[in-house]
Amino acid sequence: MAAGELDMIAISRDARRKPRKEPPSPLRGDGLSAESQEVDALLRQCCSALHDALPLDLVFAARRNANGSLRVLAHAGKNSAALKELLEHGLVWQGPGASACLATALASAEPYVCRDNGRALPSCWLGAMPGLCGRGTCMLPIVAGGSAWGVIVMCPSAPDTFDERALDALRTEFGAQLGAALERQTQAALVNLLGAALSAAANAIFITDRDAVIEWVNDAFVALTGYPREEAIGRTPRLLHSGVQDAEYYRALTTAIRAGRPWSGEITNRRRDGKLYVAQQTITPILEGKRHVRHFVAIQQDVTERKRLEREIGELALGAELARQSERSQIAREVHDELGGSLVSLRHDIEWLTDRTTDAASLERLQIMLELVAHSLASARQIVTGLRPAIVEEQGLGGAIGWLAREFRQHHDIAVELDLSPALKRVDLTQAVETYRVVQECLTNVAKHACASRVRIDGRINDQLLVLEVEDDGHGSRSGGDAGGRRGMTERALLMGGYLEIGRAAAGGTRVRLVVPLATGETER
Repeated sequence: MAAGELDMIAISRDARRKPRKEPPSPLRGDGLSAESQEVDALLRQCCSALHDALPLDLVFAARRNANGSLRVLAHAGKNSAALKELLEHGLVWQGPGASACLATALASAEPYVCRDNGRALPSCWLGAMPGLCGRGTCMLPIVAGGSAWGVIVMCPSAPDTFDERALDALRTEFGAQLGAALERQTQAALVNLLGAALSAAANAIFITDRDAVIEWVNDAFVALTGYPREEAIGRTPRLLHSGVQDAEYYRALTTAIRAGRPWSGEITNRRRDGKLYVAQQTITPILEGKRHVRHFVAIQQDVTERKRLEREIGELALGAELARQSERSQIAREVHDELGGSLVSLRHDIEWLTDRTTDAASLERLQIMLELVAHSLASARQIVTGLRPAIVEEQGLGGAIGWLAREFRQHHDIAVELDLSPALKRVDLTQAVETYRVVQECLTNVAKHACASRVRIDGRINDQLLVLEVEDDGHGSRSGGDAGGRRGMTERALLMGGYLEIGRAAAGGTRVRLVVPLATGETER
């Protein structure tokens, strides 16, 4: 094949291109540009360019599929009817009916010319293209990303079209540039797809550079924050600061992401109109290499409505709990005043009769009655204490826990260590009662399940939080006791807007940790 017989193949022709210092090779593929073209359009240009530059009756480009078949994406030439007939028979590169030379070209990622088409091509090819398969069909693999993405099949109109010089040009210049262009186009298509997905995402997304300057925001960000793109881009996320989070919050966030670690948490931000919103935010660093942060991607899910509903549910639950406490207090008063008073009067009457009776049998019966009344009075006191721990109202949370500890130590012979901050007396009464109940349940579980010899109760107020811990040195139970008691303690913690943790204590037993926001807003000094 003489060089003068061919024109230069140019997949993207540009009349304004400056002339090259060296004359182009007929099959260089100079000017191959695919960034702005779809893959199919790129391959159609390839086929047309090859058909114009080489004496070909038919040329087609196909992508290989994992199932062994080929999907034709573009073709050129006057014998398209032959290609249609071939497609009806099935075009495969692997398995029954596959072309051996096609499989060789794809496996080696090198151009392959079928010198003996009668042996190298399957019968369906010879039947569909009897006039095209006798002149040295050439298979040019399309290599992208280091593997054979597909193939260009060229059926020449003249024998010996593909000599060594032509094959070398196809291999080293045209094929290489085509694969690179295709890879760029595929990557560009993927980037466009990802960009479209991020833009259409329901959650607000923004991307910053390493200095936290916003470079890109999606539509959901604009809708959530009220900031148009032109106002947000070029600024930092400080434009959303509400003042709700303190400096320590942002310091911990920044330390994590600067170290290349993702960060996730709730944040209260301010919209452009001044209104606040609550978001569940995740910030992920994009690393360059293994250490250097290149960008940050932040995703915000608006949870303002959910938080509002949670507050309403909490208020309703707290109201219900207050109603129950009020009802318990009323029942406790009735038990104390009515039943307790009657039992005390009955005891006095029995004592009066005892002083005036000399019959031994009657005295024995009166003594039994006195013991029964005393037991009933003790039971009534227990019921009153259970319904309404008046000790909390009288002595505050710290004093009530101290009294509970002394009672526990006396009845169960288990040592109790107390470390209670004086600031506990400032805790709101309702919150103090609920906390007292949690401690009461913990001690009950220790007595029933732990087989412990020592219990430690620690209570303090720290950073607007009421923190109370009860741990024992027993055999250790991660459940913290029976399921009903554990559920009750957890519900009380949630009612107060906090949480309950149950785990293993340092001494090997069980540790129950209650953390709730301080209702009074006071902190320990």
